[in-house]
Amino acid sequence: MTITQIPENGIKKLSWTFFFELKDILKKVIDESSYDPSVKRFADQLTVNTGFDFKSKINRISTYIDSHFSFNRDPETREYVTLPKKYIKMLEKGQIISGDCDDVVVLLCSLYKSIGLNTFMVFISPLEDPPYTHVMCAVLCPCGDVIIVDLVNKEKMISIGKTLAVKV
Repeated sequence: MTITQIPENGIKKLSWTFFFELKDILKKVIDESSYDPSVKRFADQLTVNTGFDFKSKINRISTYIDSHFSFNRDPETREYVTLPKKYIKMLEKGQIISGDCDDVVVLLCSLYKSIGLNTFMVFISPLEDPPYTHVMCAVLCPCGDVIIVDLVNKEKMISIGKTLAVKV
């Protein structure tokens, strides 16, 4: 799926309008994908024998995706969102998937949500402009713990100026 915004100068710059459109599209993709039988089946396969240990389920999914994910920035003039179903077909063939932070968040949130976990997209920005420059996945465990999964900035501290969490 391609979401396109080409400003007059030809460089992708997030505006508030574009951000809210993108957020809504990502949420819709997650909502629809989490009910896709292939997404549910894949999440179930990754979390077999974890019972009701939700932290183990989160860990199994994030560890697997992390070991099969390569960061690849979208071109400056386009915003792409890869559907989880496409990634899952690639993963089932043993392929490495690539994308940017919104792609991996859509995949993770879809997988977690398909097995009954409450998920959030956490948008962050160290500055006031552009609105948000990164997105992470957050999972609310039944025990009340919130687990942040960020497969792009794994070992980096992020200075957060603004944060917006969107329930998906």
